[in-house]
Amino acid sequence: MSAPPFAQDTPPGGRRLLLTSLLLTLAGTLLAVVLARNDHWDLHYDRPLYAVLAVTMTLLWWSTWQGWLSLHRSTQALIGCAAIFMALKLSLLGAVGVDQGVTMQELMESLSWLAPVMAWALATAFSDQMRRFLTGLLWLVALLSAVLVAQRSFVLGEMDRDLLRVALQLNLAAWVVYYGTGFYLLRTSALSRLESEQETLRQLAYHDLLTGLPGRLSLERQLDGLTRPEVQPFALLFVDVDSFKVINDTLGHAAGDRLLKALSSELSRVAGENAQVFRLSGDEFVVLLPGVSGTEAETIARRIQEEAPRLPSARVGVETTLSIGLSLCPEDAQTPSELLRHADSAMYAVKRSGRGHVRRYRPDQHAATERFQLLARELGHALARHELRLVYQPIFSLTDGEIVKIEALARWQHPVLGPVGPDEFIPVAERVGLITPIGLWVLHEACRQLTHLPDLLLSVNVSGLQLMRRDFVPGVLEILNGLEITPTRLELELTETSLLHEDARAVAALQALQAHGVQVALDDFGAGYSNLTRLRDLPISDVKLDRSFVSCFLNDDDQQRHQAEQLLRGVLDIARSLNVTVTAEGLETPGLVRLAMEMGCDLGQGYALSLPLSAPDLQELVSRQPLSAASHSVPPVEGATTHIWSGPEGSGFH
Repeated sequence: MSAPPFAQDTPPGGRRLLLTSLLLTLAGTLLAVVLARNDHWDLHYDRPLYAVLAVTMTLLWWSTWQGWLSLHRSTQALIGCAAIFMALKLSLLGAVGVDQGVTMQELMESLSWLAPVMAWALATAFSDQMRRFLTGLLWLVALLSAVLVAQRSFVLGEMDRDLLRVALQLNLAAWVVYYGTGFYLLRTSALSRLESEQETLRQLAYHDLLTGLPGRLSLERQLDGLTRPEVQPFALLFVDVDSFKVINDTLGHAAGDRLLKALSSELSRVAGENAQVFRLSGDEFVVLLPGVSGTEAETIARRIQEEAPRLPSARVGVETTLSIGLSLCPEDAQTPSELLRHADSAMYAVKRSGRGHVRRYRPDQHAATERFQLLARELGHALARHELRLVYQPIFSLTDGEIVKIEALARWQHPVLGPVGPDEFIPVAERVGLITPIGLWVLHEACRQLTHLPDLLLSVNVSGLQLMRRDFVPGVLEILNGLEITPTRLELELTETSLLHEDARAVAALQALQAHGVQVALDDFGAGYSNLTRLRDLPISDVKLDRSFVSCFLNDDDQQRHQAEQLLRGVLDIARSLNVTVTAEGLETPGLVRLAMEMGCDLGQGYALSLPLSAPDLQELVSRQPLSAASHSVPPVEGATTHIWSGPEGSGFH
């Protein structure tokens, strides 16, 4: 059964107060009739007016009692009744022409109701609409009072000063009540709103708005309480949702919010009654386990890791895993900041080792985690500070020695840390969500710098995370169109593992780009767990053999070299069955160049051919390419070193 309309907008006690007020108004009306003067005015005008007013008040009281009228509607009806009553009475006083004494008494009697009616209206339904009602009532009474004074003065032939004084005093008193009560209520409302906002800010400071869990400040306060004045044993779990950014980017932030809300409830449920769950930011949570030892804490953490993601995963339709780091007080640390940092360190160690596990803090992990977190902080400013730059490594045809491709490679030169290799900062960029802006910058910068080399194919590395974004394909096409570069000059290079383990959206993105002419190369081919059927369906035009195949031939053991050769031939047969170009990378010596040629590789890349070059040096190398194919075939290995050209930063065919 639904609540009556009155109950829906009336604060506690408001209905009782309104009913009492209406009874008092009715009593005042009846009292006015009982104490009437029994003169001509009272008998013929006042009693009918008060009778109608009494009936109206009775009906209003009954409607309020039954809950048919809301507080707002009841107040409007009360003001309407007062307006009609006063308008009729003042109009009749002017029209009937009673003596001065009766007019004065009736005027004071009528207008004395004005102040309480306004005070009630302002106190119970303070709104713009109600203010307009009251303002209209006041102007109506003032107008009728002025007409009454003017009419009486016209009859007497002079200004009726007594009547004017009474009318002015009563009207001014009504306006003072109106503005005084309104100012008081406005000030009270402003103070209440300020207090409410301050309380909301306190709630936001100490609680998370999305999940309702306590936040970072609450966690710090709780940790201070557990470590002061004496240290109490407890466990701290740092919980992180794996690949949460991918969920936000692919399914949308609404799905991410649903996952976080469901996960917050599951963490509280699975962790147990004594546990306290906090949300730090994004997809990071902390679980406090007071009075829990190391073995018990690890058991609870594993239970959380296994059970908590099930319901959230079902809510968003994507399997979700958790990485959990564990630190113990007082064994691992005794201060809040150290405990939190150690648990965070253990969690990052889980991330680096494959995600979806639980690990307790160990001191030997701390240095690596500090390095990771430092790089994550600094990498966020690298683009703005212009610390990233590009170098280009040529890829040569092993048939005629021509440069046919150029691979763009990102380099990071930090002003304090020095050079940071891509093998170190690219995984950091993927983990903290910076791979997309860095990837787009690499693509744009490489296209911009090499627009004057129209005959070469530009190869740019792309992360599997970029393919999952809805705006990836439009972003690539926008860069190409903006720089007026033909899409057929661009090749996107992905690792075998990142491509084969993504879902259909990644393949759809590659197919969409291929439809515009963009080519796709598969890096580290043969190092992953290839699904050959799926490889056949992918829009791949080139595969790059993993350098581990080539490096095996540097082994002094003849048997191992023979096994490596057989394995390499098998991988090459698979590549040829896919009807794609084969590139051998990691060619560090002339002997490896000759071997790649003998094995039938189409293209080669490595330090024996050319080191990564700056854009100007690459332009010089391309401009010095031989015009005759006969002059740049790769010589036999015995004389290879005498025919390798040494450029400003490396070596290559000449």
